[in-house]
Parts: sequence; C-alpha cells; structure tokens
Amino acid sequence: MNKIINRIKAIVQWYGANWKHPLWIFILLALLTIPCLLLMSGNWHDAFFTELFSVMILLQVIHIGLAGITGIIILCHRKIGRALAIFMECAIFFFVIISMVLAAAFTMAFVDNDHFADNLELPKDVQLCEPLDGGYEPFLQRTVSDKFQKEVVGAIGNGPTLKPEDECHLPALERLMATSEGKRKVLDYLSACPDWTLRYNDVDRLYATRNSYNSKGMVVCSENHSLFPSTNLTTGLKEGIRAQYSFRIYFDGTPNRLFAKGKKPFDCIVKPSNDGVIFVETWLMAGSARVYIYDESVVLGRQMTVKMLELVNREFEALETENDMSAYDEKRPLTVKLYNGMQGGMYLLDIWCNPGETGTLSVRAQEITKGTRLSEDRLKEHQVKVYGCSQTDVSFHSQIDFTIYEGNWEQYYGARLELWFTPDSGAPARQIWAENYRIQGWMR
Repeated sequence: MNKIINRIKAIVQWYGANWKHPLWIFILLALLTIPCLLLMSGNWHDAFFTELFSVMILLQVIHIGLAGITGIIILCHRKIGRALAIFMECAIFFFVIISMVLAAAFTMAFVDNDHFADNLELPKDVQLCEPLDGGYEPFLQRTVSDKFQKEVVGAIGNGPTLKPEDECHLPALERLMATSEGKRKVLDYLSACPDWTLRYNDVDRLYATRNSYNSKGMVVCSENHSLFPSTNLTTGLKEGIRAQYSFRIYFDGTPNRLFAKGKKPFDCIVKPSNDGVIFVETWLMAGSARVYIYDESVVLGRQMTVKMLELVNREFEALETENDMSAYDEKRPLTVKLYNGMQGGMYLLDIWCNPGETGTLSVRAQEITKGTRLSEDRLKEHQVKVYGCSQTDVSFHSQIDFTIYEGNWEQYYGARLELWFTPDSGAPARQIWAENYRIQGWMR
C-alpha cells in the first residue's frame, strides 16, 4: 500500500513541476477524440469508434482529476500563480469534454449516416409477412400471468419462512441425478418443457433457467423475472408488488464464485438494502447439480425460495415416474414465429423444433432485392444451443433475440430470414426454416 501511495505522490510531484507537458497531452487526446466523434455514426465501425471515443473521454476526465489534485497541492504550498494556471487549464479541459459529450449525444440522437434503406423499395413480386406483436412487454406493465409465478409471488407475506442458516434440499432432483439415466431424463425434460430453457456459456457451461409467461401467454425465456409497483397517475400512489426471482440448475458440477468454492453443500447470502428490500441468494447441491435461487422482496424469510423449492421438487417427483418422452410436451410440427422487440429493428424468433440431434441454431438474414447479407457478424453472436433431441415428433422450444442494424426506424424493406441448424456431430449446417418479412433497421 505504501508503494502505491508513494507512486501517486511521485506522479503528482512530476505533474506539478511539468504541468505544461500534460497540457500538450490533453490537446493530443482532444485531437484524437474529434475523428472518433465524426466516425461514431458510421456503419460497421460505429461500435468501435464509439468505444474509442468513450476511452478518450475517460482519459481526459482522469487528466482533469489529476490536474485538480495537483492544483490543490500547489495552492497549499502558496504557489498561487501556478495553481491558478492549472485550475484555468482544468476549466478549459472541462469545457472541451462537455462540448464533445454533447456533440456525441447530438450525433447519435439526430445525425443519420446510415443510408442503407434510402433507395430500397419493397419487392412487388414477393409476399412479405409482418412480425407479430407481443414479443416484448414493457417493464412496468408486466403482470403475474402464469401459475408458477402466481404461487411464488403469492407466497410473499403468506408462506412459511426460512432463516439464513436453514438448509434447503431438492430430494427428487437429487435422486434423478444419482444415475446417468436419470440425468438424461432431466436434460430431456428441461429441453422439451417450455417452462424451462437450457443454456450454455463458457463460464457456467450447461445450465437450466425457469421461464415465465407474459400477459399474452408467450414464453419469456429470461434468467430473472421481475415485478415492480407502478405509480397510479390518478392517486399518485404506487400499486403492485415488488418481487424478483430466479431459479437455475447448473449441471457441470464445478463451484461457482458465489458458492463458497464448492466446499459446502449449502450456502445463503442475505443482503438487506436501505429501502427495505431484501436480496437473498441461495445455493444448494442436488446430487451433481448445483441449484441457485434468487429471492428479492420486502419480506424477510425467503418465502419465494420455499415455494419455488416446493413446486420444482413436485415437478421432478412427477418426472421420476414418467417413461414416455411425449408426456413432456404436446406434439407439434416445426413452428417458427417472428415477434417485434422493444424497439424497431429488434426482433425475437420463437422456435419449436426437433432437429433429431444436438447442435446449434442460428439466424441468417438478407435483403431481398439485392441479396445483401444483413448484420452477418452480429447474428453469429446470437446462436443458441439445442440439447433436446428425440426420434419422436416431440418439439423443443428455443428463442433467439437479435437486431438488424442496416437501415433506420420506419425505413421498411424486404428481408429473407433463415433458421440454420449446425449439428454437434460435425455434419454440415442445414437450413430448417425460411420466410420473407417486411422489417426495419435499428436506429443507433
């Protein structure tokens, strides 16, 4: 710690003795920032230059902070002239930064440099479908809409409670995970049941999350589910309940950074806030699976946690006696629907399919009249793994949310959307669905 303090003192002393040199450093940073500002609203490179602009602004803010500290130290040594010069420099720096940030905000809000769809016309000889509404529900308009969520949220203030030291268990899942056949049954069930989504990332690897449903009955494949009170415009009072929960099952068996390094079969972290909200994270082992439960409400006692454990254990108890895969889900043909997202150019692809093997689903898009590939690199970032497979006609549910960046709001053009499946076996990727839509691009 002393080394760090001495290092900071050395930097401040150098700055005080050579304050004109940092002036030239700031001028150089400003000169480098201006081209970034001009290129921010370009096409493929907009994200890169936006990030570079942010870095430049951050460096200039650090520069101002260091200059201000130096000026104060010099003023304490009664070198008023030099201190005033540094404060003047800080004021100029601050004015320049504010001007650049305002210019950046104006550029991103009002300047349109994406002319992709300016001269595009809708194809007259191709029938275009329209994306459906209902894929996104405004945050403050979410309601308790499915049975699982109703019971979980309804337990707040009404159900049994748990102390932080009280251990939790999922005996049915523990019994299933004790055998390879049982684990396979669990994974098949979680793949087929729309109440769950199987996910994969490089950190957590394979894990499942409990879904919810919006007010229109559509599956919401989110890891966290939130309900917040809204303000009644007539009375000015807040109405509704404050609740947020998550239920996840991790199958790789390795410890999570929040789970006491895997040393204990159970862990609970309680974090009360100043506004009366209690945040509770619960970890437990169910055989080789790790279970994570998040419980956020204004009532002590982990009541949502108790109810979720009860409901999920009941669910896996029923699974123990099931031998027919078709019992997990109704049989249906390949079904793919495109929904509008939160803003124009943002979309959600809702998928029911059974490729017959495990692999990856991905979206490809192209403009119809010229065949231009749309957001090719970006769409590659929105692939989803398919773990459920069956030789029967049972379908498995997946969702892909993606954004089309070419064009702007209200500039509609025709696009062909394709759904591709890449098998884990190494076999060539194959197209399993395609449709033509009238879409618009997302305005940066």
